Amino acid sequence: MNVRGSAIARFSAVTLACVSLATLIAWGHQPIAVGGSFPTRDAALIVEDESISQVAYVELTNEAPEAWLRLSIDEPGRVFVSLGVPKIDRLIDYRPLLRLIGPVGENEAIVFETQAADEPRVFHEPFTDTDSWIHVESWVEVAEAGTYYVVASASAETADKVWISVGRREVFGIADVLSLPSIIRDVRVFHEVPPPSAIGLRDWAVLLAFLFVAGVVVYVATR
Repeated sequence: MNVRGSAIARFSAVTLACVSLATLIAWGHQPIAVGGSFPTRDAALIVEDESISQVAYVELTNEAPEAWLRLSIDEPGRVFVSLGVPKIDRLIDYRPLLRLIGPVGENEAIVFETQAADEPRVFHEPFTDTDSWIHVESWVEVAEAGTYYVVASASAETADKVWISVGRREVFGIADVLSLPSIIRDVRVFHEVPPPSAIGLRDWAVLLAFLFVAGVVVYVATR
């Protein structure tokens, strides 16, 4: 194969891998935590890049009714934040709060009230086959660089499961692809959706797609 043909083949392989990856996972956030506890400022979960679409699934409790995420923002701009809960019958009237706390402190925090969300948006995530109620979706202008915190909270009496997400830019690597089977399992458990009783055609198709994408990426990287 000549140089031009090799370049075309490589470009086609990369394009096909990218399209396959996008088809598989572009609709979902990148999970940075499924479970775990981040109950205080000092124990906050660190978000490396607030522009990347990322989500943390956390169960609030009576003893730890808050979940903290820490963002290091390098320059003024916009940050996307959202808050949701699994679509579970006991959570139909559950209304956690979301706050964005900036460098100035809690006195200047932006509070996103969810009590007014009488009909939160229902969201179906097809890859994990789970459903959620979304209570907050908002772009926020940040006027200065510094350390920011995104905090989900509920009263001790009502504390239950929440997920918090930041960012909109989809970025996935091969490690994310290979870890997806375990992530799918953990996210389904978090949503209290039973795992499938047996491996079906869809599961085999997903597995084969994973292997195909991984093979293409390795092939292109070693050429």
